[in-house]
Amino acid sequence: TSIGPLMEKIGNGGKGIAWNTQSEMDLLRKLNYTKADGPAKGQPMLNTAIDAAEMILTLAPETNGQVAVKAWAALSEFTGRD
Repeated sequence: TSIGPLMEKIGNGGKGIAWNTQSEMDLLRKLNYTKADGPAKGQPMLNTAIDAAEMILTLAPETNGQVAVKAWAALSEFTGRD
């Protein structure tokens, strides 16, 4: 099991906003290693509960301050307000 390529293509987000996740995906590749073959080749693996927890903690704005800043910037761009 792995994180799919759409996370890099369309980014992370919801409710009409999205932000770039390239740096977080690169970090997860280092932490969780990558799939060697198949459609998810090169994507971060999710083989254990720890891998899944690392994914959530890395990608969620509620648990990662740098991602929270990206999410608020995306919301600001979407609404036109600071």
